Amino acid sequence: MTRDWRNHLIKERWESLYASLTEEKKRKIDELMGNTPQLKVIKRKRKYPEVGDIFELMTQEGIVFNGLVVNNHLTQIWPGDELILIFIFKEGIDIKNCIANGVKKDDLLIAPRIVGKEYWTRGYFHAVDHVEEYSAKKNYGFYWIPYNPTNHDTFYDEYKNELEKEPELLGQWGVATITGIASSVYKAMIIEGMI
Repeated sequence: MTRDWRNHLIKERWESLYASLTEEKKRKIDELMGNTPQLKVIKRKRKYPEVGDIFELMTQEGIVFNGLVVNNHLTQIWPGDELILIFIFKEGIDIKNCIANGVKKDDLLIAPRIVGKEYWTRGYFHAVDHVEEYSAKKNYGFYWIPYNPTNHDTFYDEYKNELEKEPELLGQWGVATITGIASSVYKAMIIEGMI
């Protein structure tokens, strides 16, 4: 499908999801968009995250979610230094079991993201466990928002290799800012009815 940057796949899916929400959830999301939520600082660490690291993050309300480092040392394509591909899981998900059986879309709280190491150095993410010899099933990828009307929907891996089809776990191409993850987490908590 031909699209332009104002009418893209991620935007269409968000608008459809938003339209299906209750008025209360819509109100909470609208209020959230006017604020800048922050995650709670847990513990600062200088150690660079390794593939297979399981980490935790905490909201200001004390809700804890776990995440997984899927890939690291991403430097050639992405603007930034030594970026990291992560998954963040819904509350109560057994990550090791998920890995053994293949991570599914319903396991994730938010879409796959690329982040900087400052999430760890500033203490927002804190490593709590590690999965040895972890290798992600390549069922994830990123959507590149077209910048002109002649572009088509395109999906890429973290190295910007074009994928043949849309992956099951689809994120948006780009690097999440230090508040970007918090905003996405809070929005997902509202949708899930947690806050």
